[in-house]
Amino acid sequence: IDAAPVVRPSPAADEPETHRYLLAEDADLDHDQALDFLRTLILDGTRRGVTHFHFEPQRQQGAVVRLRKDGDLLEAGRIAHGQWPQILAELRNLARLESDKHAGPRLISLDTHFLEPALIDIQLAAIPNVDGGEDLVLKISPSNYTPRLKDTGLSDIHLRRLLDLCERP
Repeated sequence: IDAAPVVRPSPAADEPETHRYLLAEDADLDHDQALDFLRTLILDGTRRGVTHFHFEPQRQQGAVVRLRKDGDLLEAGRIAHGQWPQILAELRNLARLESDKHAGPRLISLDTHFLEPALIDIQLAAIPNVDGGEDLVLKISPSNYTPRLKDTGLSDIHLRRLLDLCERP
């Protein structure tokens, strides 16, 4: 996930604002595609040191996705208006949230079975916003993130040697 800084120069009055969409804008998403998107976003971001994923709905425009890394909040891109309901439904389902009830701010552990074999503890914060919807923040618990051995930066020789040692009695 390549993120751009949140603060960008405003376009000139006659210049249309352009957005970077994380999915093809015209693609319809089903359950599996929405989970694949979330899996890719979370695993790729976590490998790159992202600690929080912010999903901020924009009235009639989908949602903005921002990533927190090293204390900075960076915009990763947008989810198109037609795709946001499916992504939102999957996030709510993973958190076992009822879609029609707003009970104030909540912090819920996310069902992360869709990330297997990765072992990552994720909490979802649902925060009511001024538009009557909710901003969603996924918080990655770094103590429970287990990187894959091949992602640790070991050379091929050292990786093979370590794997050989693990297989010995």
